[in-house]
Order: sequence, then C-alpha cells, then structure tokens
Amino acid sequence: MAGIDFNELRRRATGAVASNASRANRKYTGPHLNLNLDNSASRTARDELMLFSRVSENSVVTVDGAAVKVICENCADSKFTIRCVITTKSMEIIKCSACEITVSTDVPTITVSNSKNITLHLLEQWNSGRHPSVISLVSCTQTKVYYEGKEYCPVDDEEGAVVGKVIGGNLAFEKGAIDGERRLDVKPKGPTPTPIIDTPSPANTSPPPPPPPPPTKGKAAKTGKATTLTPEMERLTGDWKEAHGFGGHPSWVTPKMVTFDPSAARSDHGNSLPRHEYLDEQSVLEEKVLRLAEYVKRSKFCVAYTGAGLSKSAGISDYATKNLSSVSNTSVTVSSMYEARPSLSHHVLAAMEKAGYLKHFVQQNHDGLPQKAGFPQEKMNEIHGGIYDPSNPVVQFGSNLRADLFTSLSRTEVSADLCLCLGTSLSGMNADRQASTPAEKSLMYPPKAIGTVIINLQQTPLDSKSVLRIWSRLDDALRLLATALGITTVPPASSLSEFPPGDIFSGLPYDPHTGIHNHKLVEYTASTSATTPTGVVESETPLPTTTLNLSKGSHVVIVHPNASNRGAEGVVRGVDSQSHWLIQFECGTYVFGRWWVDSAQRGAIPFLPLVNKQS
Repeated sequence: MAGIDFNELRRRATGAVASNASRANRKYTGPHLNLNLDNSASRTARDELMLFSRVSENSVVTVDGAAVKVICENCADSKFTIRCVITTKSMEIIKCSACEITVSTDVPTITVSNSKNITLHLLEQWNSGRHPSVISLVSCTQTKVYYEGKEYCPVDDEEGAVVGKVIGGNLAFEKGAIDGERRLDVKPKGPTPTPIIDTPSPANTSPPPPPPPPPTKGKAAKTGKATTLTPEMERLTGDWKEAHGFGGHPSWVTPKMVTFDPSAARSDHGNSLPRHEYLDEQSVLEEKVLRLAEYVKRSKFCVAYTGAGLSKSAGISDYATKNLSSVSNTSVTVSSMYEARPSLSHHVLAAMEKAGYLKHFVQQNHDGLPQKAGFPQEKMNEIHGGIYDPSNPVVQFGSNLRADLFTSLSRTEVSADLCLCLGTSLSGMNADRQASTPAEKSLMYPPKAIGTVIINLQQTPLDSKSVLRIWSRLDDALRLLATALGITTVPPASSLSEFPPGDIFSGLPYDPHTGIHNHKLVEYTASTSATTPTGVVESETPLPTTTLNLSKGSHVVIVHPNASNRGAEGVVRGVDSQSHWLIQFECGTYVFGRWWVDSAQRGAIPFLPLVNKQS
C-alpha cells in the first residue's frame, strides 16, 4: 500500500513502552529459530515489547508469559504461537509472508499490514475478553483465517483495508471499498484443517450479498432507496459491548433500528458502515446517561469532540445523513450558516464548561454555535477552520491543518482522560485522534484513561473501543446529562449569549502592531526584560495595550502568526443580523465573531486575530 511509513508504524506500536526508560524491549531475529519463550518470572514482563524481526526459514516460536505488545515484521516461512498475556490487547504483523500464526489469548486488536500468504488460527480465547475482537488486514493478499472450526477467506485488497469482527459467532469481514460494498465469505469446514502454507488461496469470486430488505409488515415511510422502519423494528446485532460500550452492561437491551439506509456513511473517506440509525430504549438511555454523569464527575480533563451532527437540530445539514426520514431531521431551517442559532446541546456543553466539568472543546464544525451559546473562545479548537475567525479560513479536505491548532490538538489528545464524542461519523480525519487516543488508553492494563463516550445515531468505526455507546438524538441525551449533573440553568435552544456592545474597545492587553498578548511567554516577546520563574515578562515600563476599532470603514490587518492569510488587509463594512462584524478582504467578506472581544478584554487568548492597520 503506497504511502505506508513502517518506521512510523513501529514507533506508534512501541510508543507505550518507549516513553518509560525502565521498560524493556525483547527483539528476536534470524533463521531456523526454535524458541519457547516464557518470561513469567520477570518483574517487568507486562512492560516488555516482544519484537520478532526477520525470523525465517521454518522457525518455530511459542510465546508464553506476558508482554505489552507483540510485533512480527519482515518474517517469512515461520510458525508463531501466541499464548502470552498482552497488556495493550493488540498485536501487529507487518510485511510478513508465508507465516502461520496461532493466537490463543485475549488480544482483541490484530493488525496485519502489507503482508502476503498469512494464515491465522484464532482460537476461542481470542474473543473471550471484555473487549470486542477485531482483525484488520491492510494491503494484504492471500490471507486465510480460521476461527473456531471455520475457514474465512477475506477479500484481497492490495490498496485498502478489510476489517473482521465477530458477529453472531461468525467472523464477518467488511471490505473498505469506495462504494461501501460489504462481503462476508464464510466456509464452514468442521474441525480446523491443517493449512498448506505455500499454496496460494484461490481467488474469491463470490458476489457481495444484497443489502437486507426492509420489513414488509407495517407502514413504512419510503424515501428512494432508504426506508424508515416503523412497527417492525430490527435491533443491532453482534457483541453487546459494541452496542453499549465495554463500560455498559450485557443485560441492557440493544438499540433498535429506526431508519433503514444501507448506503455508506462516508464512502468519500473510506467509511463503508451503513447509514442505519438506531435509538436506545428510554430506560437504557437513562441508565447510560447516569453512568456518563459519573464518568464526567470523575474526569480530571474532559474534552468534547464534535462533528456536524451536533448542529443538525440547529438547521445545519451534515454529511453522513442523507435519508429524508432520518430521526435527526428538524423543522428548523436557516438561510445560511451565519443565521443559525445554538441548539440545546450547545447550551448544555457551555453550561458544563461554566460548571467546571468540560475543560476543552475540539470542534470540527465551522459554525461558531458553541461560542454563540457562551462557550469561551480560549477553550475552543476550531481545527478545521471557523467562519467567525478571519485568521482561520475553513480547511478543505486534504489541506494542512493550522500549526498552532494541531499542536493544541496533540496536547489535549494526550491530556484528555474522557472524550465526549458527539455527532461525528469518525471517518478517518486527522482530528479523530482526539477520540481514538483516550479510547486506546482506556483499553490498556491498567487503564490510562476513563475512555471515549460516543453519542450518535449511526454506527462508527470506534464503537467497539468506546467505554460507553449511546444511541440517541444529542439534544435528548444532553438534556438528561444536564439533569444528572445538577445543571439547572441551561438557556433554551436558539437563545444567544450576550457579548460586549459597541464597536470601539480600548485598553486591550495586546501589542497594537503584532496582536501578541503583553504577558505572553518570552518566546513570543521581543523584550529583553527579566522574567519571573513562570516565564512571564517583567518590564520597568508599562506594557503596551491597544484599541480595536471595528466601526464601519475601519481598516484592519490579520496578524495571527499562524494564519495562512497573515498580512491580509480588510475594511469593516458593518454588522450582520446577529451584530457580528462584516469585514471585506480582497478574497471576499469574512465575519468576525463578537465573542473574540470578550476573550480579548479578559486577556484570555494569546493573540488577537487582527488589529487595526497602523498609518
């Protein structure tokens, strides 16, 4: 698969141990190895990485004891039996060929990449833990998988990925095709046969099965290809942890399908999961939200990571929902994104921040609705751009993220012990790390985070790793969450927060030329003054302040040091219907959110996005 950086793969795979110098790596290499490894007596066994590199020529390796992770890379013509306890619950097979690997331990995440003619024997123990078991094949061909007496032949895909999950006792493989095609090729064979390593698997020519038909009983609202199921509703099948999260309970009834739509959610980003929508039973939803409230109260650094679904009830359409019968559809309509007003969910998140529960907000949307609800700009990361920040133009797919915002994302990714993942399909955006990293940390032994809670109507690729999976409209779930947290002062939907009136603002603690906060750390300051132990500049002369004049006809210039359009000049043309400033630049008209002035007056942001042009 073009573009794979195997050094980066190895770095990520070993990252859990590389950060601690006391942890050890065990590397084994060479031909004709006959090893029976057991490090049970070692005090650091659970922190040791087992790396098998260039093992070849009929080597036979058995691993017992414990390891933080097992990696096989560049191995050929060898047999491996993995029986050890793996604390990260993951194993990687990279650039291997003609290898037979038997896994008889709870290791629910197996990734095979850029490999050929691999035979995997997955025994019962592989799917016996509390986490749903998944096998990912990336750029692999001629792969055979045996699971509990059945042979599975995943579809070859030299340029993409095939993912297998245990559903109803069978291993179901899903091919990440552009058109969202799904294939399940199962060949029951009785007892597991002895595989012939050097004989290629025959090409699989079975056509994909057709999508399940909608129920024929009861009344159904038809919308082209998709149909909303009414009385005869199907329930989500498979592992209960995928329906509820591993922090849920197996006795909970699984969510029911309320909208049938087999088309791919985001085929443009490789997410071939169908657009079916599900809802939890009300009693289960209430139990889940109570559990979520306990997680929020326990959390030391809770982060919200939100997608387009958060703004659906505010009248802004999303990418993943195309069905006219979607239960997320609303009667609210807006003529443009600038006219939209915050939903109840935006107000609940703002109230959670005010109450001290929510520390940071990573927003994929561009709409400024969290800020309109009162969420402070200094705790926002509009990673994909914002329509109310002239220094942060909307990022197109495939374009670079702004450097300071990506740095902030990297920090909150590491700091977050709880991520509230709301209204996003998690289709492989770079920013999805904000949700996936806390999820991975929660699966470690012992857990390094509470985990990721996903609230969404549609399935996501991260469901199996969530600590809690809630199937609900966001407004319904967050209304219950506010009550469970004891937050009683939530403004109604569509209400707007109040911001400083007027157009001229004096005494802002920023440099009038550069827009830098006058107490910013030394690395951003040209002063040669002494610094305090905390790095704050001390100066014998008064620190500069600025006046920001945003009255009609005023000239401004973008000065944020990380802005792609730094230096662009504009003229204020007035205000819009919600009193935000309209600024005409050469490339078009931008809107400057009034909340920026509120944050600037408090000195809460490190840089002003823009200042007045100096004569």
